Amino acid sequence: MTETVDSLDTALRTTTTLGLLVASTVALASRTVGEFAVVGGLALVLGGVAALVVFLRARAVLDDTALHTYVGWRVRSIPWSEVTSVTVEGRRVVVTSRGARTGLDPRRFAHPDAMLRFVRDRVGLDAWTLDERTMLALALGPPARPAPLPSRTRGDAPAGYREPPRASGPVAVATLFPLPRFGRADVSAVDVALGGAVLAAAGVALSLPEPWRSGVFVATIGAVAALAYRVRARFVVKREMQRARALRNAAFVGGLVRIAHGAWTSLDGTRRRRHHAVDLVDPWGGSHQHYERIDPTTGETLESYLATSAGVFEGDARPRTREVGVLPQPIDSKRHFDGFPPELARWIDREAIPRGAAKVLVIDTYADAVFVHRFSASRDCVGDTMHADRDAAMRQLASEYPGVHIEWKPVDPAAGRWAFWSVALSS
Repeated sequence: MTETVDSLDTALRTTTTLGLLVASTVALASRTVGEFAVVGGLALVLGGVAALVVFLRARAVLDDTALHTYVGWRVRSIPWSEVTSVTVEGRRVVVTSRGARTGLDPRRFAHPDAMLRFVRDRVGLDAWTLDERTMLALALGPPARPAPLPSRTRGDAPAGYREPPRASGPVAVATLFPLPRFGRADVSAVDVALGGAVLAAAGVALSLPEPWRSGVFVATIGAVAALAYRVRARFVVKREMQRARALRNAAFVGGLVRIAHGAWTSLDGTRRRRHHAVDLVDPWGGSHQHYERIDPTTGETLESYLATSAGVFEGDARPRTREVGVLPQPIDSKRHFDGFPPELARWIDREAIPRGAAKVLVIDTYADAVFVHRFSASRDCVGDTMHADRDAAMRQLASEYPGVHIEWKPVDPAAGRWAFWSVALSS
């Protein structure tokens, strides 16, 4: 996992390109070194400085064994086993070991939430100090309140199917992913700065004699074209990503869905895209969403695929009650997968893999739903399901782990996200 090019890198590389373009244009039009030195020399120095800054900027590479930081030709590595703390300073995640300290900006990664989960999975629990809300703020930015969906008449659910509360009538998936329109938000501060620099260069060119004036004008036209192409290309990528999201979700749940609190359910009740508030602030698995196959007659979850983060929830996601139970031995029900379902292989080239065997179970009861979380013997989250009430959760567990007796013990939800583990160990 490697940092991608951010806006500052783009600005520096654009400055380098423009500097070399202006210098070469002025060099072709100049008859003496003195004529070249005033404008061409300045542009060459500016481009060289920008290129040097790009070369010397720190770049982080994360692999399974260590965090590597490249600065020029130097490499500094921090093995995950030696990390003593992971903290936040502003918008940066600071990883500290006994002899080194490195800051990571999640915004420089293609998938900030995946980067944070990657780091958390490889450092000790004692070193990890970020709570889930901090992770969401780092990965997804400030929370935004979603626009309310249009009110429609409730449709008839399949016989025996129990939808979560506040289900709507059929809604087209395409309307849930409106294509963006070009606006001020698509022009970044870097674009404005580059545009100002180009205009300033054009203004300076008016007072220059030939051939410098012509050279700067040619470079200005090229810079304006490059800047416009950069802005448009970024907008096109955003628009196509939104269109792909709509197609991807429609491929799984169908073109029409019923909207419930935290879920989009297909009209036949057999498939569901789940992005409940508890999924978005999950204290164990990180922000995520699920693609699930459902039994329409019982509401039982037959297959659950854990996918990437789905948004930000505003509010308190602490459960009203929490219970913990322990299985006699680890059991893999073969229903929980990390990745996307086969229907989405066209858009996402990533094979889903089983999440593993469960040993400890946690039931969290909220105002509108009940969640069952499953953990391995090594405290890895290996699955979670959402249910209308506790009875539905018990039926789900009886189906996944038939014939297994589970003794449930209460745990105070305010005691911390891992307080249940000591209760489970005492069972």
